[in-house]
Amino acid sequence: MNLNNKVFIKKQLFLNLMDKIFEIVDKSKRRVYLSKEKWQHILSKHSRMSGTQILEDIKDALINPALIVRHKYDGSKRNYY
Repeated sequence: MNLNNKVFIKKQLFLNLMDKIFEIVDKSKRRVYLSKEKWQHILSKHSRMSGTQILEDIKDALINPALIVRHKYDGSKRNYY
């Protein structure tokens, strides 16, 4: 790997971190993240969800869900409760 590739990869990693609100490993051992774009979409529909405690509650639901249900229309997605 040449120096330009290493610099590009480090830059991409940094930019990826900048675009994420958080990233965790869920109960199913899958890496899950919340992007800034999706968070803004959520807030535009559910303004009462703003705040750091809500983010912690979301993380907790992903790590220790009471129930995981397959998405009604997309079998590759899951809903965590």
